[in-house]
Amino acid sequence: MAIVRLIGYFSSIAGYSEKEFIIDQPIKVRDIVNFPNIPEERIIVLINEKGANLDSIINSTDYVKIFPVIGGG
Repeated sequence: MAIVRLIGYFSSIAGYSEKEFIIDQPIKVRDIVNFPNIPEERIIVLINEKGANLDSIINSTDYVKIFPVIGGG
């Protein structure tokens, strides 16, 4: 099972902070999580601790972290 962990306010939007997904065949990250009102450039995706994006492919053994870009100054 692929594990998806949402960080920050993304967990409030989706209603979970971590969830397991049964994946029978490789799919895109965007096929299991969707933040329609957030620009893609404001979303950081890591798959197995490596940089990725919403179009990256995940498999059943992957660990995915998704969190918002945090800015300040």
